Amino acid sequence: MDPNTISPEQMEIVAGSGAALLGGIVFAVLAICVVIYLVWALCVAIIAKKLGMSFGTSLLMAILPIANMILLLQMAKKPLWWVILILIPLTSAAFLVITWESIAEKMGKPAAWGAYIMLIPFVNVIYFFMLTFADEPKAVPAPAK
Repeated sequence: MDPNTISPEQMEIVAGSGAALLGGIVFAVLAICVVIYLVWALCVAIIAKKLGMSFGTSLLMAILPIANMILLLQMAKKPLWWVILILIPLTSAAFLVITWESIAEKMGKPAAWGAYIMLIPFVNVIYFFMLTFADEPKAVPAPAK
């Protein structure tokens, strides 16, 4: 038998181990994505709680795909029909920037934070966590009449 040839049994073993390795990598990537999504949902629920909403309901809404957009719009006090505009690919970025700017203002932070959260990679994570773990927003005094 030639030492440079591979038997069919050996080829099956190599192919099976390659498939197992690929499956393990895919599982690990999916698990990391799920953890990141759940951390994001928890942070959104914390922000919603700081804005006076129920934590349990906010967490459930933040986890569900379309409901999280409704939650963001409720936090920003924007009309719910904006969900339709957020689902349109080119308009979604603009309306989400406006939504996050409004949420940042309600948290007592500069409106530009909303643009940072939506548009600048890597910086968005820092500003999102700063918004999440910042002090609770101060009550805004009523305007004088």
